[in-house]
Amino acid sequence: MKEKLEEFSQILGQVLAMRISEFLARYGDLLPMFEIIYEDQLVAELFDLLVKGKDYLIVVNGKHRLVGVITYLDILSILGGRSMPETAFAGTTHTAMIRRGRISGSVLSKLKISLVHKRIPPHITCDHTVQDAYNLMETSGTSFLVVVDREDKPIGVITLHSIFRATMKQYRELLQK
Repeated sequence: MKEKLEEFSQILGQVLAMRISEFLARYGDLLPMFEIIYEDQLVAELFDLLVKGKDYLIVVNGKHRLVGVITYLDILSILGGRSMPETAFAGTTHTAMIRRGRISGSVLSKLKISLVHKRIPPHITCDHTVQDAYNLMETSGTSFLVVVDREDKPIGVITLHSIFRATMKQYRELLQK
């Protein structure tokens, strides 16, 4: 068992040492599904994307730069009545209602995405390492990061789960040799 843990640890080290751009290219099939949406779209449009299995809705402005994110957990919180942090939807006209989950689906569907998305989520550029992404997720208390290019244009999402799955994939391939 000790030998297997050593091998797994080595593979994890290799995965963590990869550039995020390489990780995205190599393990694209293990990454969460996401969609780019614009902040001026209506909330009603995002439900179709969630139904299609998109895990993360990355919100961009007219210049295609990252301005926010919406996850299925956000929708559950808004519609399910769970309180949201004060800063989650700061500066919106419906902030208090959204944060307290006291807004109806019919009203919510007519709002623009810009009124309900979480402001600038934790993100990282693709030229960092997976270790850097892991460290940032740990310090920011999140399990995902939006990956952006050097112009803050989103190109993907990396999660703790995808890092683990990539490591497990490599480990299984080693065992099959």
